[in-house]
Amino acid sequence: MNAEESLENKIQDYSFFLSKVGKPIPDSGGGAVAAYSGSLATVLMLKVCRIETKNRSAGNIERVQWESLSLESTHLAEKFLELIQQDCQAYENWVLARNSSKYDEKPHAAFLETIHVPIQIVCATGQGLSLARTVVRDCKRRLTADVMVSVELYKSALRGAQRIAEANIRISDSNVGLRIVEKRLEQSVNEAWNIYQELVKAHPLDV
Repeated sequence: MNAEESLENKIQDYSFFLSKVGKPIPDSGGGAVAAYSGSLATVLMLKVCRIETKNRSAGNIERVQWESLSLESTHLAEKFLELIQQDCQAYENWVLARNSSKYDEKPHAAFLETIHVPIQIVCATGQGLSLARTVVRDCKRRLTADVMVSVELYKSALRGAQRIAEANIRISDSNVGLRIVEKRLEQSVNEAWNIYQELVKAHPLDV
Protein backbone atom coordinates (compact mmCIF):
# COMPACT_ATOMS: atom_id res chain seq x y z
CA MET A 1 0.00 0.00 0.00
CA ASN A 2 1.45 3.37 -1.00
CA ALA A 3 1.24 6.60 1.02
CA GLU A 4 -1.81 7.94 -0.84
CA GLU A 5 -3.79 4.71 -0.37
CA SER A 6 -2.84 4.65 3.31
CA LEU A 7 -4.12 8.19 3.79
CA GLU A 8 -7.38 7.48 1.94
CA ASN A 9 -8.05 4.49 4.20
CA LYS A 10 -7.39 6.55 7.33
CA ILE A 11 -9.69 9.32 6.13
CA GLN A 12 -12.47 6.75 5.76
CA ASP A 13 -11.74 5.50 9.30
CA TYR A 14 -12.34 9.02 10.68
CA SER A 15 -15.68 9.57 8.97
CA PHE A 16 -17.37 8.96 12.36
CA PHE A 17 -15.33 11.62 14.14
CA LEU A 18 -17.77 14.54 14.06
CA SER A 19 -20.58 12.49 15.59
CA LYS A 20 -18.27 11.35 18.38
CA VAL A 21 -17.22 14.92 19.23
CA GLY A 22 -20.78 15.82 20.25
CA LYS A 23 -21.10 13.01 22.81
CA PRO A 24 -20.88 13.86 26.56
CA ILE A 25 -17.62 11.99 27.14
CA PRO A 26 -14.05 13.25 27.78
CA ASP A 27 -12.87 12.30 24.30
CA SER A 28 -12.98 13.37 21.55
CA GLY A 29 -12.37 16.86 22.92
CA GLY A 30 -10.63 20.09 22.07
CA GLY A 31 -7.22 18.57 21.38
CA ALA A 32 -8.62 16.03 18.96
CA VAL A 33 -10.67 18.74 17.23
CA ALA A 34 -7.52 20.86 16.88
CA ALA A 35 -5.75 17.92 15.25
CA TYR A 36 -8.77 17.38 13.00
CA SER A 37 -8.53 21.01 11.90
CA GLY A 38 -4.86 20.40 11.09
CA SER A 39 -5.78 17.35 9.04
CA LEU A 40 -8.34 19.34 7.04
CA ALA A 41 -5.77 22.05 6.39
CA THR A 42 -3.26 19.52 5.16
CA VAL A 43 -5.63 17.58 2.95
CA LEU A 44 -6.73 20.83 1.29
CA MET A 45 -3.10 21.73 0.68
CA LEU A 46 -2.54 18.22 -0.68
CA LYS A 47 -5.32 18.95 -3.19
CA VAL A 48 -3.38 22.00 -4.42
CA CYS A 49 -0.19 19.96 -4.73
CA ARG A 50 -2.00 17.27 -6.71
CA ILE A 51 -3.51 19.84 -9.07
CA GLU A 52 -0.08 21.33 -9.69
CA THR A 53 1.38 17.86 -10.24
CA LYS A 54 -1.37 17.00 -12.71
CA ASN A 55 -0.65 20.15 -14.71
CA ARG A 56 3.01 19.21 -15.24
CA SER A 57 4.22 16.80 -17.90
CA ALA A 58 5.95 13.56 -16.86
CA GLY A 59 9.66 14.01 -16.21
CA ASN A 60 9.31 17.78 -15.76
CA ILE A 61 11.48 18.96 -12.86
CA GLU A 62 8.56 21.00 -11.51
CA ARG A 63 6.40 17.87 -11.52
CA VAL A 64 9.02 16.11 -9.40
CA GLN A 65 8.92 19.02 -6.95
CA TRP A 66 5.14 18.91 -6.68
CA GLU A 67 5.15 15.14 -6.29
CA SER A 68 7.55 15.61 -3.39
CA LEU A 69 5.31 18.25 -1.81
CA SER A 70 2.31 15.96 -2.31
CA LEU A 71 4.07 13.15 -0.49
CA GLU A 72 5.10 15.47 2.34
CA SER A 73 1.50 16.67 2.66
CA THR A 74 0.25 13.08 2.68
CA HIS A 75 2.56 12.10 5.53
CA LEU A 76 1.62 15.21 7.53
CA ALA A 77 -2.10 14.56 7.06
CA GLU A 78 -1.57 11.02 8.37
CA LYS A 79 0.30 12.44 11.34
CA PHE A 80 -2.61 14.70 12.26
CA LEU A 81 -5.04 11.79 12.00
CA GLU A 82 -2.80 9.76 14.30
CA LEU A 83 -2.70 12.68 16.75
CA ILE A 84 -6.50 12.64 16.92
CA GLN A 85 -6.34 9.06 18.15
CA GLN A 86 -3.41 9.79 20.48
CA ASP A 87 -5.27 12.67 22.10
CA CYS A 88 -8.35 10.53 22.69
CA GLN A 89 -6.19 7.73 24.09
CA ALA A 90 -4.32 10.12 26.38
CA TYR A 91 -7.54 11.27 28.03
CA GLU A 92 -8.84 7.73 28.33
CA ASN A 93 -5.58 6.60 29.96
CA TRP A 94 -5.61 9.55 32.35
CA VAL A 95 -9.16 8.80 33.51
CA LEU A 96 -8.30 5.13 34.02
CA ALA A 97 -5.09 5.94 35.92
CA ARG A 98 -6.81 8.54 38.10
CA ASN A 99 -9.54 6.11 39.06
CA SER A 100 -7.21 3.19 39.70
CA SER A 101 -4.89 4.82 42.25
CA LYS A 102 -4.61 8.16 43.98
CA TYR A 103 -1.18 7.75 45.51
CA ASP A 104 1.26 6.49 42.89
CA GLU A 105 2.83 8.20 39.87
CA LYS A 106 0.53 6.70 37.26
CA PRO A 107 -2.09 9.46 37.28
CA HIS A 108 0.51 12.23 36.88
CA ALA A 109 2.40 10.40 34.14
CA ALA A 110 -0.86 9.80 32.28
CA PHE A 111 -1.88 13.42 32.84
CA LEU A 112 1.37 14.72 31.35
CA GLU A 113 0.46 12.90 28.14
CA THR A 114 -2.67 15.07 27.89
CA ILE A 115 -0.23 17.99 27.62
CA HIS A 116 2.39 16.34 25.43
CA VAL A 117 -0.09 15.40 22.69
CA PRO A 118 -1.41 18.97 22.21
CA ILE A 119 2.20 20.13 22.02
CA GLN A 120 2.78 17.59 19.26
CA ILE A 121 -0.25 19.06 17.48
CA VAL A 122 1.32 22.50 17.79
CA CYS A 123 4.58 21.17 16.32
CA ALA A 124 2.74 19.47 13.44
CA THR A 125 0.93 22.75 12.78
CA GLY A 126 4.30 24.48 12.50
CA GLN A 127 5.34 21.88 9.93
CA GLY A 128 2.13 22.50 8.01
CA LEU A 129 2.62 26.26 7.98
CA SER A 130 6.20 25.82 6.81
CA LEU A 131 4.96 23.56 4.01
CA ALA A 132 2.26 26.10 3.13
CA ARG A 133 4.93 28.76 2.78
CA THR A 134 6.56 26.71 0.01
CA VAL A 135 3.30 25.72 -1.67
CA VAL A 136 1.86 29.25 -1.79
CA ARG A 137 5.13 30.59 -3.15
CA ASP A 138 5.17 28.21 -6.12
CA CYS A 139 1.53 27.46 -6.91
CA LYS A 140 -0.60 29.18 -9.53
CA ARG A 141 -2.21 32.42 -8.37
CA ARG A 142 -5.71 30.97 -8.70
CA LEU A 143 -4.81 28.37 -6.05
CA THR A 144 -3.41 30.85 -3.53
CA ALA A 145 -6.77 31.32 -1.78
CA ASP A 146 -7.07 27.58 -1.14
CA VAL A 147 -3.62 27.50 0.42
CA MET A 148 -4.51 30.47 2.60
CA VAL A 149 -7.65 28.65 3.78
CA SER A 150 -5.26 25.91 4.90
CA VAL A 151 -3.18 28.54 6.67
CA GLU A 152 -6.23 29.81 8.59
CA LEU A 153 -7.18 26.26 9.53
CA TYR A 154 -3.65 25.75 10.81
CA LYS A 155 -4.08 28.86 12.92
CA SER A 156 -7.21 27.31 14.48
CA ALA A 157 -5.33 24.08 15.12
CA LEU A 158 -2.42 25.99 16.64
CA ARG A 159 -4.48 28.14 18.99
CA GLY A 160 -6.80 25.27 19.86
CA ALA A 161 -3.98 22.91 20.82
CA GLN A 162 -2.26 25.73 22.72
CA ARG A 163 -5.39 26.39 24.76
CA ILE A 164 -5.81 22.72 25.65
CA ALA A 165 -2.16 22.35 26.66
CA GLU A 166 -2.23 25.53 28.79
CA ALA A 167 -5.52 24.57 30.43
CA ASN A 168 -4.16 21.15 31.38
CA ILE A 169 -0.96 22.70 32.73
CA ARG A 170 -3.03 24.98 34.98
CA ILE A 171 -5.10 22.17 36.48
CA SER A 172 -2.14 19.88 37.15
CA ASP A 173 -1.77 18.90 40.80
CA SER A 174 1.99 18.46 40.46
CA ASN A 175 4.81 20.65 39.09
CA VAL A 176 6.99 17.67 38.20
CA GLY A 177 8.21 18.06 34.63
CA LEU A 178 5.96 21.04 33.90
CA ARG A 179 8.66 23.70 33.51
CA ILE A 180 10.27 21.86 30.59
CA VAL A 181 6.86 21.21 29.08
CA GLU A 182 5.86 24.89 29.35
CA LYS A 183 9.09 26.00 27.71
CA ARG A 184 8.66 23.55 24.84
CA LEU A 185 5.07 24.70 24.34
CA GLU A 186 6.05 28.37 24.26
CA GLN A 187 8.86 27.77 21.78
CA SER A 188 6.73 25.62 19.47
CA VAL A 189 3.84 28.11 19.49
CA ASN A 190 6.12 31.06 18.76
CA GLU A 191 7.80 29.29 15.84
CA ALA A 192 4.47 28.37 14.24
CA TRP A 193 2.91 31.77 14.95
CA ASN A 194 5.80 33.61 13.31
CA ILE A 195 5.29 31.65 10.10
CA TYR A 196 1.53 32.30 10.22
CA GLN A 197 2.08 36.04 10.59
CA GLU A 198 4.58 36.01 7.73
CA LEU A 199 2.05 34.30 5.46
CA VAL A 200 -0.93 36.54 6.24
CA LYS A 201 1.25 39.62 5.84
CA ALA A 202 2.35 38.42 2.40
CA HIS A 203 -1.22 37.49 1.41
CA PRO A 204 -3.57 39.94 3.20
CA LEU A 205 -7.33 40.12 2.80
CA ASP A 206 -8.70 43.14 0.92
CA VAL A 207 -11.01 44.18 3.75
